[in-house]
Amino acid sequence: MPGPVPSALGSLARSDDEGSVEEGERLLADLLEAYRARLPNAVASFRAEVDGKEVPSLLDAFADESVAFRQVRLVFADSPPTTPTWEYVRPVREVEIGPDGAASVTLQGELRPVRAIARLLLREHYPTAALAGVPRAEGDGLPTFPALSTILRKHRIAPFQLALLLYFPDERCRYELDLIAGHLLADRRPGRLPIDRRVHRSARVSHGIDLLVARGEMALGNARALEVLFDTHGLSDVELARVLGTSRELARSALENLVSRHLASYDGRLRIFKPRLDAFLTAADRRRSAEGAGPRLPPMPDPALRTSVMELLAAADSRATCPLCGDPLPPDHRNILCDACQAEVGGSIGEREPE
Repeated sequence: MPGPVPSALGSLARSDDEGSVEEGERLLADLLEAYRARLPNAVASFRAEVDGKEVPSLLDAFADESVAFRQVRLVFADSPPTTPTWEYVRPVREVEIGPDGAASVTLQGELRPVRAIARLLLREHYPTAALAGVPRAEGDGLPTFPALSTILRKHRIAPFQLALLLYFPDERCRYELDLIAGHLLADRRPGRLPIDRRVHRSARVSHGIDLLVARGEMALGNARALEVLFDTHGLSDVELARVLGTSRELARSALENLVSRHLASYDGRLRIFKPRLDAFLTAADRRRSAEGAGPRLPPMPDPALRTSVMELLAAADSRATCPLCGDPLPPDHRNILCDACQAEVGGSIGEREPE
């Protein structure tokens, strides 16, 4: 049975066409249920203060047209900085954002905040094709909180998820925010793509990718494929499928879509897809690249061997069973036994009489 639809979400999605209200509410509920079913794990909860007042949720603030979003403060519950999810992003604890996007970011374990520029990407939402006719945000093309609130209210868009983009001097970090439950979502790469495969991109080049995705012209699956591919030397379809938690066929379809858009290229000799950065590089970046500036990247492992290993891992993930009861284990399960058997075994060990 579908879960409840938050009242703020329904308020944002409400259409002026009375004849389509019931159909729209049903479609909203279906889309929201499908969204909840495919959510990754949550890293931490977060609470929001908007214009100096704590709000029940960001959704409620977006739905309240009296809220101007002049100042936004996001406070994240503690999550150990050593957890795998922080391999690809900085462990953020608190973010204060002004109306122009200027941000003061406090990281976990740090007392002194650092400066950054904050922008937003609208991820999953209702209606799904709403961004096609929405003008690009003023300024650098990526909305701030005030700009996004105006877009949502004017075009009757109900957001399920946002990506908070923090541009530091040396890199951009992307934080996925689930607006329905108020959670910071886990990055999809830790545990599925080794950190040594990551290629450092400057904040300027990352902004070019973010701006392209913000146009809303790409399906979300293709956009996520571009974002993952962009931070690497190159990936096979098997590797991308494992990162995104999808099938090899869908991953390859997404990569081929990027090739058709001239955003990626296929190396038939290595059997990998590589990002094409020329569309996102500034003149200075191209000059530095031509001069060989910047850190040298390590050589890629043998692609055939790497793909075979990834196929084995994916197959093992999908077919793993508990050796005691035989029940299938969920994807990315870390223990040999299922949770039920692990509890029974642990309990029997704890109850054993000492010799």
